[in-house]
Amino acid sequence: MKSLRLVAYATLVAGWVACSAQSENSVLLTGNVPDYQGKGEFILARMGQSDTIPLQADGSFSYEVKNLQKAEEGSLVLNYLKNKKSVHCYLIPGGKLDVKITGADGEITIGDATVPDYKLTAVFTGTGKKESDYLNTPPFYNYVFKNADGTPVTFENYMNQIAEQKQRMHKALEGTCEAFAKEKTAELDLMMNDMEFIYYRRLKNDGNDASKDAGFMAFVNSIDLNDPKVSPYLLIEVIDFRLEQSPDLYKGMDYGIRFFSYLRDNIANKEWAGQVADKRMTQMLSNSDVSGLAKTFELYRTISGKSEEFKENEAIYNSLAKLLPGVKATDFEMQDKEGKIVHFLDVVGKGKVTYIDFWATWCGPCCLEIPFVEKKVEKYKDNPNIEFVSISLDRDKKEWLDKLEKDNSSWQQYIIPDNFESEFAKEYNITFIPRFMLFDKEGKIISIDAPRPSDDEAFEALIAPYVK
Repeated sequence: MKSLRLVAYATLVAGWVACSAQSENSVLLTGNVPDYQGKGEFILARMGQSDTIPLQADGSFSYEVKNLQKAEEGSLVLNYLKNKKSVHCYLIPGGKLDVKITGADGEITIGDATVPDYKLTAVFTGTGKKESDYLNTPPFYNYVFKNADGTPVTFENYMNQIAEQKQRMHKALEGTCEAFAKEKTAELDLMMNDMEFIYYRRLKNDGNDASKDAGFMAFVNSIDLNDPKVSPYLLIEVIDFRLEQSPDLYKGMDYGIRFFSYLRDNIANKEWAGQVADKRMTQMLSNSDVSGLAKTFELYRTISGKSEEFKENEAIYNSLAKLLPGVKATDFEMQDKEGKIVHFLDVVGKGKVTYIDFWATWCGPCCLEIPFVEKKVEKYKDNPNIEFVSISLDRDKKEWLDKLEKDNSSWQQYIIPDNFESEFAKEYNITFIPRFMLFDKEGKIISIDAPRPSDDEAFEALIAPYVK
């Protein structure tokens, strides 16, 4: 569910906003970037295109962004940095925008591990300053869930934090142009949907029980499942919570059957029930692994109103059903570092289980996983039962080769340069990266949505039966 909210949020963020009626269709973009050592690219990524910005030896630049029909959001991507960091900017036709970017070493947490990270700070001046400042304002994620003594904060305290952060974001919108402020206000409202259950999940992860908080329970009990004005995603959270609190309800059934049975039995409005069911099935299918979902999908079929979303879900389900555990891997062509064509079935099914990492040099989270892949390669280097393979979806083969040379990766490396448009990506429903898969010794699917190497416990649990 979280991923779907993020997709919805990212779609809004990517929108174009007209803030200026100026006739000029270019912006003069100037500034400095940090730690530039004379080589590598600096990219301005915009809606549907990108510009390569030349850098002087000292990291300064001056570049005219042309063919702007209206104001646009952009990302300044520092490709020359190891993990390709970026800052956001707002380009208003006819304006001049200057940005001074500085960098500092920091840390980021992935799974249970803390790894080094490089953080950027941007100072803007000129046309679009306020909007650019807003785009780089940290959003809602810095909540405090524990008191100084380690006890959980109350639900009331948590909701006050949300209100304060929303007020901070609204204040950051002051002075921005009207259309920009209107769109970002709508984004804030979208981000506020279902924030209440973040409290529940976080307390659960910390070993605490949100159901003991009177304020949280009052909120949950106030939700009317039959009210179509309530967010369907919030209703999904409420149903999940109620099922967890009542383990004997629909006892012995799989989660999906329990969920759709509860929905069917507790929402009287069949049209509304169908809409909520569609949203939940969309979430389930986004996980890419439909093993064990056949009976759940048949129950869902009886509840859905056969909407367009149902038709899309049905098509995705039918496609993913070809990728169930035990199905033989489909063959595709890849390239090795020398440009030689290699078949996928020449890599998997060769007497070893094969753990595959799908990634790209431009994907920050992918690059952050590489050290964890390396640790697994080192751990199992003498184990004859497992092989590690990385497959890049980069379009730019040179960037891929440069990254491999810099990292000195010792395991098998291949590239499918058509990005997400390749038949391979479509066949295996690769719509996001990083993505990990596991195939058995005969080349049959074990999982097309395997745990990340940074999730050590889940990773080891998955491969344990195959590496003995």
